[in-house]
Amino acid sequence: MEGHTVDEAGAPVEGVSLRLVRAEAGHPGPPVSTARSGADGAFTLEAPEPGPCSLRAGRGPGHHGLLGGALFPAGPPGGPLPGAEVVAQPDEGPAPLFPLRRVELASGGRVTLEFTEQIAGASVEVLVPERNIEVHLFPGDLPLMDRRFRPWWSSPGMLSCPSMASIRLAITGLGLVSTIGNDVVSACASLRAGITRPAPLDFQVASSEDLSVEAVMGHPMVGVTDGFTGLGLYVHLASLALQDLLAYGRLDARDVRFWRDTALFVGTSPVRDEEQEDFQQLLDEHLCAELVRRAGLDIPPENRRRIALGHASVLSAANEAAEAVARGRVRRALVLGVDSLVGEDELLWLASLRRLKTPEHAVGLMPGEAAAAILLESETEARLRQATPAGLLTAVTTGAGESELGSRARIAQQGLHLSRVIEETASRATRIHAVYGDLNGEEARAREWGMALVRLSQMTQYRGAREYWPATCMGDTGAASGAIAMALACRNFIRNPASGDTALIWSRADSGVVASALVSRA
Repeated sequence: MEGHTVDEAGAPVEGVSLRLVRAEAGHPGPPVSTARSGADGAFTLEAPEPGPCSLRAGRGPGHHGLLGGALFPAGPPGGPLPGAEVVAQPDEGPAPLFPLRRVELASGGRVTLEFTEQIAGASVEVLVPERNIEVHLFPGDLPLMDRRFRPWWSSPGMLSCPSMASIRLAITGLGLVSTIGNDVVSACASLRAGITRPAPLDFQVASSEDLSVEAVMGHPMVGVTDGFTGLGLYVHLASLALQDLLAYGRLDARDVRFWRDTALFVGTSPVRDEEQEDFQQLLDEHLCAELVRRAGLDIPPENRRRIALGHASVLSAANEAAEAVARGRVRRALVLGVDSLVGEDELLWLASLRRLKTPEHAVGLMPGEAAAAILLESETEARLRQATPAGLLTAVTTGAGESELGSRARIAQQGLHLSRVIEETASRATRIHAVYGDLNGEEARAREWGMALVRLSQMTQYRGAREYWPATCMGDTGAASGAIAMALACRNFIRNPASGDTALIWSRADSGVVASALVSRA
């Protein structure tokens, strides 16, 4: 697309910023092409593929409209540019104090602006719809033209900008199946009451004192998963959690239009040993497809994804879901976590690493199994269909750390990394009333949390926060733990008005991936 920018008198306008914006799901999406007009007002924009677009032009961020209401094709002016759409009123605004600068940051990264002179009464605007951060410094107080622009006020010196935009997604569906409840309401009530139902597993360990053998205790779903193994077990558990979510959210599985605009993220654990690689491939190929088929949901294959990050799967999936919703690829996201640590292969692997809790090893974990699901969508979508949110997801942070739970030096380093990820999330809340974490009985994980507490205790937001550890009642539920914590936080908001307004959730995977999130009262 070639054309010229002119003023009302038809004279060329130089230095106009132009953006070709793709329309996604009926809303303006990210720019697919940008340009700046030359001295003769000429510009060229290239779209990577055909599709509905709108053309924006302006002088500064948030002030993109049609300058003078006229854009003409290349050559002699002969009328308005075909297909152009007026998306804002003309408003040039003040010129920026320094040119546009673009950076791309990984999650947890920071960008710092060093000011070389004092600037009185300046404002900073940061555009973060795609995590490609655009930073502008302007004189005076600029009105925000779009909710995607976030202002940071600066005094002379240094400005730090988080790499991830604040998110705000409504949690409109909850589902949970576990040893202490076959639905999310009863399971969370059991968790609040401290109810637990451990049972002996079909796995024995020998005693070094009298050479006797004793069964390892865990949290199997007796009567629910009996006879299920492998892919069938995962599909069965996930289907039960999904059916509970449909009932809790009063959703119709036959609503084709609703589910075609929905993404599915299924969190599981990664390969625990080399012998399970074939099983992981089986999950990749069939888990999402079988789950959708059994539930009767019309979710397109391109909107389905399995995330194998263990305990951090659900929060990492929530991060990707927030990005997909923000970009307009989907209207909502169904995030589900499912895992079982009570199978023979899993128990052999845990026993080989001395991670099981036994009569002779009291600081190990008790294996469990569960599945939990949450439905995330924008507050606007929730209001349009008159859904009642159980809570709001307002921030997610992820990061990679040490993969081994070994030496004290590694534990200290991982504890420091855990605290940094949590601090990044907690900094976006004025007060944290409750913390839901991944402590599972292992000494290394407790030491990591203790290291993190040394730093977190200095944060004013964290002081006085209540701590909840779902594994004390349900055992280690692996990839389902993040969704369980989010469901429990939402149900506590609903059932206990005095539980505060903000909860922090953190997860730590065996691979070293750490994730944390903020859930607020709706």
